[in-house]
Amino acid sequence: VRESTVSAQTTGTITKLPYDVDDRVDAGDLIVQFEGSEQRSRLNQAESALEEARAGLEDARQNFDRVQSLYERDVATQADLDQARNRLNGAKARVSRAEAEVAEARQQFEYTRITAPYSGIVTERLVELGESVMMGQPLMRGLSLEQLRVVVSLPQQYADRVRRQRRATVALDNGRRLETG
Repeated sequence: VRESTVSAQTTGTITKLPYDVDDRVDAGDLIVQFEGSEQRSRLNQAESALEEARAGLEDARQNFDRVQSLYERDVATQADLDQARNRLNGAKARVSRAEAEVAEARQQFEYTRITAPYSGIVTERLVELGESVMMGQPLMRGLSLEQLRVVVSLPQQYADRVRRQRRATVALDNGRRLETG
């Protein structure tokens, strides 16, 4: 019932492939890892830009408070107050943009570690250690053994009966019989 292909969501060079065809994996196990120095560097840059934006916001907030205080004492003009408010709003927008860039960079970094979406068996490995991969490139295929689907052909004369009963018995090669729904 569950069969899927795991694909790359970022570019990189494969540094770890701990599982091969017919290996059993548990949900959440690391199945592919990319060399992530480029993604880590982008994340560090984004985090630095966020710190810079936060410092700019604090500066704009302090400036606005000063200008507002001066405006209330009729020392500053309405234009000074408006200019300080606009700088504060611009600084808030820069912080929001920097936060979004950090979230995106963090996600790209997390894409360098690919984990099994569910427990199952690796049915095909489509890449090799040291290989460079592109975004969207298939990496591994697998299936879960928790729920299986049996596909059979049967004569038309039995089709209505099967639809009504919605039950079947599957006889395995080893003589074991499974009742299904």
